[in-house]
Amino acid sequence: MKNIVTDGQLVALTKRQNELYKRVTKGTIPIQPVLEGLQILIEGGALTNPGTYRTFSMKIGGATPEQLRWLMQRRGIDNWPFSAINSPDFITSATEWNIDLITLTPAELGFIDKPQTSDLFDPNFLSIWSNHNLDDQVLGLCPPEIGVQLVDRFADFLSGESVTVAMNPLLGVENIPVIFVLTDEGEDFKCQLNVTRSYPFYKFRLDQQILFQLMPAVKS
Repeated sequence: MKNIVTDGQLVALTKRQNELYKRVTKGTIPIQPVLEGLQILIEGGALTNPGTYRTFSMKIGGATPEQLRWLMQRRGIDNWPFSAINSPDFITSATEWNIDLITLTPAELGFIDKPQTSDLFDPNFLSIWSNHNLDDQVLGLCPPEIGVQLVDRFADFLSGESVTVAMNPLLGVENIPVIFVLTDEGEDFKCQLNVTRSYPFYKFRLDQQILFQLMPAVKS
């Protein structure tokens, strides 16, 4: 018995095809995996699970900006990151709460060219990517305190790497917009809090580890 394809299914296929074409053209998903996946389906095969993303949870909040600045001063923080946490926009949660986090590279997010900050952190892009790749969750920017809160727990979650925090920029030295970067100083697994400039046109490496917040998707 022949499989019957309804008109509605054909319309849905056409819409998906057009969406796929637009995303490949824009460069938000890489062309080669798309071609390989389509070829597998054409030949009657089954797509394999690409793997799981690295996620973790931790508690943040419960400290004032002044307390976190004091902790960073005790660690001998440099002037650039200290100017960021001294910004009026560096706010914290008065109560503790659990945050879910995920590290992804621009390549894992589908970029084939180095993305600009404005593209990588675009809420609409993050929503679309999440809808296609995550179950009932959506990528979001991290609260500004996460960089400082992670310093003492870096070895537990992110040791041996450099991780850039996806966040709204803070004004640092000379009012230059910056975001936090966590780096491993070496064998003792001490973490150093740094910053990198975050103009909208700045670009990220395709293999750069970016830390995003995972939030529940809003159901319509």
